[in-house]
Amino acid sequence: MRINPLYRVAIALVLATLGILAASGLINYRMTKTYDQLSLEFFNKQLQKPIDAEVLDQIQLFEPKLKAASYDVAQSANFRKASSNYLDAENAPPEDYDPEPALWDLRIETRKLMDTAILSTDKNLNVRGISYILKKKKNITFSEWREASEKHDQFPDELIKKIVERKKAHKFLMPVYYWIDNGMPTATSVVPIGRFDYSGYLLVHASLLDVLSALDKKLGAEIQFLSAKDKKVIYTLPNIKITKDAKITEFLSPLKSDSKKTYGLMINDKVTNQLASIKVTADITELDKKLASVRIESFVLFAVVVVLIAFIADGLVIVLFRRVFLKQVAAEEEIQKSIRYAGRIQRTLLPKFEPQIIEMDVVWQPRDIVGGDLYMIHESDEKLIIVLIDCTGHGVPGGFLSAVAHSVVDRVITDNNHKDAGDYLSEINTLFKELLNQKDKKNATSNEGLDGGIFVFDKTLNMATFSGAATSLFLTLPGQGVQEVKGDRKNVGGIRTPISYRFPTQKVEVGAFIYTMNTDGINDTMSSEKKPVAFGKKRLITQLEKNNKLEPKRTNQIVMQALNEYKGTAPFRDDITLFSFVFKDEVLNT
Repeated sequence: MRINPLYRVAIALVLATLGILAASGLINYRMTKTYDQLSLEFFNKQLQKPIDAEVLDQIQLFEPKLKAASYDVAQSANFRKASSNYLDAENAPPEDYDPEPALWDLRIETRKLMDTAILSTDKNLNVRGISYILKKKKNITFSEWREASEKHDQFPDELIKKIVERKKAHKFLMPVYYWIDNGMPTATSVVPIGRFDYSGYLLVHASLLDVLSALDKKLGAEIQFLSAKDKKVIYTLPNIKITKDAKITEFLSPLKSDSKKTYGLMINDKVTNQLASIKVTADITELDKKLASVRIESFVLFAVVVVLIAFIADGLVIVLFRRVFLKQVAAEEEIQKSIRYAGRIQRTLLPKFEPQIIEMDVVWQPRDIVGGDLYMIHESDEKLIIVLIDCTGHGVPGGFLSAVAHSVVDRVITDNNHKDAGDYLSEINTLFKELLNQKDKKNATSNEGLDGGIFVFDKTLNMATFSGAATSLFLTLPGQGVQEVKGDRKNVGGIRTPISYRFPTQKVEVGAFIYTMNTDGINDTMSSEKKPVAFGKKRLITQLEKNNKLEPKRTNQIVMQALNEYKGTAPFRDDITLFSFVFKDEVLNT
């Protein structure tokens, strides 16, 4: 049968339109997923997956140890004999055998097992207690605890039900359950007693706090992923030890679940309050609503379009593509809003004051809205400290790293125990590598680092020192030339710099100089020629020599004017920071 050509055209148009609509639906779905991912990427891109994997790894390492220790404890000959006697007594007719003496013997042997468990188990396994569930019973018949004077919670009824009502094929497996006993996270391993028939189950309770503490030390941070409205990320300072006063404030079990929810924990130390130094919260409630609304709207629209495709196919194609375009624009704008917000946050990390003893001028120019450059100033009665930081990368990754670096540097420069610039920079290197898990090359999980310089002026001694990591300090005496105080070739952080590396300290003359530090964004700026050449250090020194006045602002203006003329239409390749200052007369006349 021949088909009318008009019908063929109509069918082809319908099929083509349906294909376009299907593609549009896929694009729309992909855009919503991308929107979801990028909106949260600012907060947890580098955290959630490593944390989830680390928690799972710690639990997977812990469970076999607990199972092995529980099995070994349950192998006590006296205990198994008492268990067998009880089974015989329970199965015997009441007139032939009273099970109570056998049950009493079983309790005595269980108490002995508690001492055996404490002495014989792995030293890293903290056994808190032992319980025994009688066969076919719905509650624990008796328990023995390591600290008998402490209050203990009842083992959850829902877990007891799971143990005694397991399928026959699963009776002799050794499951591990997680629960909270009087505020203490506890793991319980279940060992069936008996081979072909059994009298009950031996429960070995071990503390999870040591496991969680080890996780905290390894990550340098504590993370809480709730299945509620917020996803919270809580960073802690490095070297935090969980003290006896630490209290578990949130513990959701199980750590492993068939659902897609992620469970976790948060540990707060009420005494030192050190476990919440920086807190970032991303509320995803509104985002989830938007995504659900977009999915429902897309599904309804697709169904309506399929019904009406023969009449308004071309018009709907245009409308759908316009919607996709607008969603893409909206998603990109949302991302830009997040980045602009990040830029405002980063600017709050910059100093808001100018020290009384110096006159200064700073050019801080991120290549993007956020960047990896920072400068910091700390002044006390004894010292003035100026720090310049150039973190690996630029943009959002550099901004993340600069926030971490700011936390480390701020902790170090506010410590008055350090004597000179080299001491400060060496301590920054140590803490930075510990925080990023770079203690040794073999096990390092990152290679990020930073360049920078630190200038320390001791007010009491009227003496200045400098230490640099791939960064120099320039002293300009107007009309007479420039003196360079070179920094060390090593970087702060990264796998090539040892954690114990000591950065050298250089004494710096205190006088009528213009002191200048800069990040490598200036030296690496390229010209706009066909074969571009970097601006370089020599051109920088040449520009510094042009200032014949003791004015730091004029120095920066000369350098930046020359830099902009040199690059022409070429874009900046990196973040730029130029910090110049002079000492006031009150210092020079001392």
